[in-house]
Amino acid sequence: MPKTIETTVYTYDELEPKAQEKARDWYLDGDDFIYQTARQYQLEDARDIGVRITSFDDSQADFIGTALETIDLIKANHGTECDTYKTAIKYEDTLRTLGEEAAKEDAPQARIDLLEQYESSFLQSLIHDYSRSLAQDIEFQESDDQVAESIRANEYTFTADGKRFG
Repeated sequence: MPKTIETTVYTYDELEPKAQEKARDWYLDGDDFIYQTARQYQLEDARDIGVRITSFDDSQADFIGTALETIDLIKANHGTECDTYKTAIKYEDTLRTLGEEAAKEDAPQARIDLLEQYESSFLQSLIHDYSRSLAQDIEFQESDDQVAESIRANEYTFTADGKRFG
């Protein structure tokens, strides 16, 4: 025979501080949605500037076009305070000069090798910028204030002790 059980539920803001902490822990526990969402955003942003990141862990990536095309895309789409913008500006003049020299018919192999090394260094710097941005984004998304805001926005309800209900 079915039974009806009544339970009083609370919004996040109605909970006591200890119960709010438990609610935040529930939100973060066992769910790597925050990491996956932040990671996907970083991958898409990198692709928009011509960089295909295949692994943050191993710092693996390549240019979709050329390093100079990536610099142009960064300058057009990222603000001057963005780390990737600062990195692009740091590498731009040397990459342009090396690129012009390496494009000459009689360019010595050493110049071509230097260009490739410099492009690789630029790419690694961009991966570093994106890795740092990913870490900062995750730290922000997992902050108490942001978690509380997400709980409020999703209108989750809890029992008095902070256990998720519903």
